[in-house]
Amino acid sequence: MAEQLQQFETVHGNISHYLNDTAEATINKSLFLISVGSNDIFEFFFNLTKSNPINNITLEVQELMTTLMGQYQAHLQNLLNLGARKFGILSVPPLGCVPILRANTSDSDCVHELNAIAELFHPALDAVLQNLTSQFPGMKYSLGNTYLITYRMIDNPSPFRLDDVKSACCGNQTVTDGVSCSPEAQVCENRSVFLFWDQYHPTEYACKLAAITIYRGGSEYVAPTNFSLLVQPS
Repeated sequence: MAEQLQQFETVHGNISHYLNDTAEATINKSLFLISVGSNDIFEFFFNLTKSNPINNITLEVQELMTTLMGQYQAHLQNLLNLGARKFGILSVPPLGCVPILRANTSDSDCVHELNAIAELFHPALDAVLQNLTSQFPGMKYSLGNTYLITYRMIDNPSPFRLDDVKSACCGNQTVTDGVSCSPEAQVCENRSVFLFWDQYHPTEYACKLAAITIYRGGSEYVAPTNFSLLVQPS
């Protein structure tokens, strides 16, 4: 995210140059969409569990969350200092349920220990955002609970018209070997009934379901307001 911030600083300078007196107001009313954290948690989990018992990492998990939230807050403060005031933010999904991990368990189940870490991300980020709004009164945000939204699809797929929430539409035959989805990979006939497109990522249909939920869903899924209200002119 640090690299994207540097890029925005350049864009910020260009906006200020071309829009002059209206630049600040334009940035203030712009919506900043942020979705980060999954790769950090994946890397932490795989590196740590190589050398530690999976049930003995409580302290390390606490340190991870402290580090991630500290970095997240610093990045958001930088954006706020550059004039950003409106944020659409997504937490992380149940990472332990991606096909690459399910394929390597005896019963195709989720890796619940990884999910337990991912589930901590949302409340920790919510606390950071509430703290920032107290420091920057003009700040507005919507925090989508990606973990809950995705888990509801996994736990009860029928209402979402999903037939497969465990395997990948693309390259599922080689997923256990760690071979990614590629032009040569076998692809399912109907991707719209799959939750996952490849080893890690959801299908377009699943993303659409999640987008509809965060756009007009209730506070259980997105708070303190949904995205449809967030994008309204101030």
